[in-house]
Amino acid sequence: MALYDATFDPFQEAWKNPAAQFPIFVDEEYGLMVIPDALPAVDHQVLVICREQTPYQELPASRQLQMMTLANITAEYMDKVLKPKRKIGYAVWGNQIKTAHIHLLPRNVPDDGIKFFVGEKSRQTQQQLKETQKLLNFPIALQRKAKKQLEELASKF
Repeated sequence: MALYDATFDPFQEAWKNPAAQFPIFVDEEYGLMVIPDALPAVDHQVLVICREQTPYQELPASRQLQMMTLANITAEYMDKVLKPKRKIGYAVWGNQIKTAHIHLLPRNVPDDGIKFFVGEKSRQTQQQLKETQKLLNFPIALQRKAKKQLEELASKF
């Protein structure tokens, strides 16, 4: 299969069997998941994905805010665990896959952000995905924090 196949949405497949995606965090109630990126520009790149098969730009603002809140929690944790030399980069991209998703890239050199857009990407092995999962798996306290913030947001809308 080519790197990108417009007829196949891997994120919808991820929701059918989240455990097979080496999840870092899953919230079934709010339909959000953090998983290692199978086609990263940099090591330990992750994705925040939602359950809806809708491009990010077409989601209601409240849903975008939920996704970005989880992305912020994840990026803060990635900074703490990975200690990249630069901040975690965010990319809301999705012209090839219909399901809304946010890429989080640990950046160590200025070009790491550019690699996302023009760099060579290679498919991660199962072992590499598992390594990212193990390294970044949300501890219980962080799972609770994420759940609480998502609940607070839901109560506002």
